[in-house]
Formats: sequence, C-alpha cells, structure tokens
Amino acid sequence: MNRDLPESVWHRLREQTETVLGEDFWEELSVLLPIMSPRIDAYVAEKTLTVVVELPGLANPEGLELRLKKNILTLQGKIPCDYPAKEEDFFQKERYFGQFKRIL
Repeated sequence: MNRDLPESVWHRLREQTETVLGEDFWEELSVLLPIMSPRIDAYVAEKTLTVVVELPGLANPEGLELRLKKNILTLQGKIPCDYPAKEEDFFQKERYFGQFKRIL
C-alpha cells in the first residue's frame, strides 16, 4: 500500500469500497488478512522522528530490538501470548502475538 497518497484518497477509496462491497467489507477482510506485526504510527515534527508502536503484552523492554542503519529503523521482537488457551479455542482473535519485524 502506498502511504504517500493523501489521506483523502484512502478515505474516498474506503467509502467507494463500502458502497460497492458493503459496510462490513473491511472488517471481514481484516479477519482474512490479519496484521502480522504491531501497529505503528510515525511522524516528523521539528526535525525529530517519533515512532509509536503498539506492543500489548510486552512487559520487558528486552523483548524488543531496535536497529538504526543509515535511514532505516528496524524493530524486531516477540509479543508473548500468555493466555491459558490453545489456538483452536479462540472464536475471535484480533491482536497479534508472536515474532515480528517492522522496517521503516
């Protein structure tokens, strides 16, 4: 997905898709294509890069590895799943658990 497009373009695409395919399309698609890493927001303000990462369940910062090489930031780690349930016991699962790697 090209994130360089203005937000208004993505908003119009979402509206048009919902008109053609129904209001539940994006929710149903997210179940089929889950996000396989933490969600990230990144922005630059006054020449400072800020990265906000959702890491629910990561209680120990040692579980996160950060690397900066030239202009490439790599976040890598593992979000533990501490539920006393097996994969087949879930009837809904929206949060991501396990190994991840994000490159910005």
